[in-house]
Amino acid sequence: SNPWRNLGRDHHLASRIMEDDVSSLPSDAVVPEEDADVDAWEINVSTLEDLTLSADVAKEVSDIWKAYVDTFQSEQSAGEAIFNAIFEAAHSLQSLFVGPRGVQALKFVNGVTSVVANLLNPFALKIEV
Repeated sequence: SNPWRNLGRDHHLASRIMEDDVSSLPSDAVVPEEDADVDAWEINVSTLEDLTLSADVAKEVSDIWKAYVDTFQSEQSAGEAIFNAIFEAAHSLQSLFVGPRGVQALKFVNGVTSVVANLLNPFALKIEV
């Protein structure tokens, strides 16, 4: 089953966000080459480097996040849909969230909203992360 199917009424938006088709990436996005020695998609957990995005990329991320949240009646509902999708895909994660689901969902949405709001300010973004 597809854990992203419950992300909201706008299924096209959810599939666009999760799409593996690199043709939809912005023209300045870095796409790893098949035979590259370094995996550009690998997450480096030993350092937290500044993320510098172009204004166009930051605006597109912001617009997509706003469009996602706007598909719900409330921010809490948007967060609950994300939690439902995550928990459906990885049941073991449920034990990591001990507070009321609605409160956790709203904290998650507020956190992502803060990150998105700071995409053009690497210093503030690092503090949010």
